[in-house]
Amino acid sequence: TLIGLSFLIPSKISFSLWFFHVLYMVEALILVGLGLAANEEAFKSDWYYLLNFRTAEGGGALLVFAVVILWKCRQYLFACVQPGRIGSLEPDEQKELRYASFFFLLGSLLLVLVLTFSLGVNFFYSLICYAIILVITVGLVRAVTEGGVLGFQCWFSPFHLVRSITGMNKAWTAPAFFAPMMVYYAVLFLDIKTFIAPAMANMLKVRDDLRMQRLRFHVSVFLGIVAATVIALAAHIILAYHRSADAMNSWFYTGFMSGDFGIFTKIKEMAMTNPVDTAGGRWWLLAGALAMGGLLFFRQHVFWLPHPIGLIMLVNPMMGAYWTSILIGWLCKTMVSKYGNKDTYARMRYLFIGLIVGELVMCLFGADLNRNF
Repeated sequence: TLIGLSFLIPSKISFSLWFFHVLYMVEALILVGLGLAANEEAFKSDWYYLLNFRTAEGGGALLVFAVVILWKCRQYLFACVQPGRIGSLEPDEQKELRYASFFFLLGSLLLVLVLTFSLGVNFFYSLICYAIILVITVGLVRAVTEGGVLGFQCWFSPFHLVRSITGMNKAWTAPAFFAPMMVYYAVLFLDIKTFIAPAMANMLKVRDDLRMQRLRFHVSVFLGIVAATVIALAAHIILAYHRSADAMNSWFYTGFMSGDFGIFTKIKEMAMTNPVDTAGGRWWLLAGALAMGGLLFFRQHVFWLPHPIGLIMLVNPMMGAYWTSILIGWLCKTMVSKYGNKDTYARMRYLFIGLIVGELVMCLFGADLNRNF
């Protein structure tokens, strides 16, 4: 599937995805050669609060990338209070953006208040953590939408930042301030694998291409999400009662909550150790941020520089399984583009679409239905 997708997306995107992973392996080789670790596995990181040089670089790059995106679209985010700044758009789009802006700002305020007064998170940390999660999410949506990455885990969060920049050993950064926020983050953002927002971005493109009526489109999307949510919850409840929760997927039903890597175990560890930065995370964060800033600036003038999406994906450890397939897809597309023409590419697309369909069919008929759901 990844080989097929990598053939279909732009070459500069697929090149960036495998190139920066290879660059990471070169960095790891150098650091091991300098005696800073015995091997790659010695650079410990996790998705709760521990960064190594790879995830710190990717996290710093992700922050800069997403902040630039948010800055460029600020007129849309605040369209409900500054309608004059979108006056050049079509009337229907202006109206849609004003509604979207209003509900975004209202929803943001309500979410911060709920986190503060319902979960008991400190208001300052509710605001800061929400802003960081928003920035990270925007960056990942852009990266997944452009790159066609099938799934990811984001090993970068507000808690990584606090640990690496200030440490959690101070009175105003004690883990107790973050414990309720970590539960909220873990449930909604920790092990997402797939992401609905990139699909919605692609749907907007389909709507524009097909000139679909706006209100009908949004109502259909909303009802589809509601239906999928209700059916999924009902299916989980029925299966859990039928098989017992202990017989279901060990991570999502038991390990995530109470296992050695579960959320409450990690909160307990944080409270006992008050973790601080031990791997120079703040400097790798700065290196990733500077590298991203340099790429975004110089690519306006030096067009052969790689696309920055691969640098962002350093926060995704699943790239270790993806990069070789992406490399193969990129090589195939490069050779077809170099030695063929537009018609050659159009014909070859069917072969790579066939790879995707073939794997899906194989998974459908080859699934072991006796395994845990």
